[in-house]
Amino acid sequence: MEISANGNHIIGNIEEYQGGQAIEYRFEAAVAATRNWTKVSVAANLRQPFISNTSAPLLFYLGSDVVLFEKNSASLTTKINVSRNFRAPTLNDRYWGDAG
Repeated sequence: MEISANGNHIIGNIEEYQGGQAIEYRFEAAVAATRNWTKVSVAANLRQPFISNTSAPLLFYLGSDVVLFEKNSASLTTKINVSRNFRAPTLNDRYWGDAG
């Protein structure tokens, strides 16, 4: 199991931003786990972003690789993945003059 965290403090001083400046705080916490057996591997990940003035959902990933057939140097593997994704709005998306 792996636990991680990441944080950023962003300051944008751009004339085109409404008010001339934008400040944003971003923090992210995540936990990930992988498990490998002879012909099956499974990976899971949970991640929660925290972004100032934005509501971000809990994100997940679950994936598996299964070896269906193996002979000499040839193999047939199936991969199954499901995830939830989120695109955080950029400072430009939120603060750029008439476009934000």
